[in-house]
Amino acid sequence: MLIFRNGTIVHERSGSTYKYETFHKEKRVISVSISPDTDMEFCPIPPGTFRIGSPDTEPGRYPDEGPQHEVTLSSGFYLARTPVTQHQWAALMGSRPWD
Repeated sequence: MLIFRNGTIVHERSGSTYKYETFHKEKRVISVSISPDTDMEFCPIPPGTFRIGSPDTEPGRYPDEGPQHEVTLSSGFYLARTPVTQHQWAALMGSRPWD
């Protein structure tokens, strides 16, 4: 897990630190250089309350899409903008479990 702390990103397992490469205010995206040839982009997910699940009356609704209920995020977090690639995983985790 990457932990964002005071302008630095800390890799929880290894203790390695990374600096924010760039912060795109217009897109609210943080770019992080994981290695010389590997970058990742993260988007902030703010704290707040929202409803999750679909209403019982929604046409085409599947049974596992409910019940609709309220969820509260007490603190925000950053989520990778795209799925993690094998290259990014190997650069960050130092392992290739798919081999």
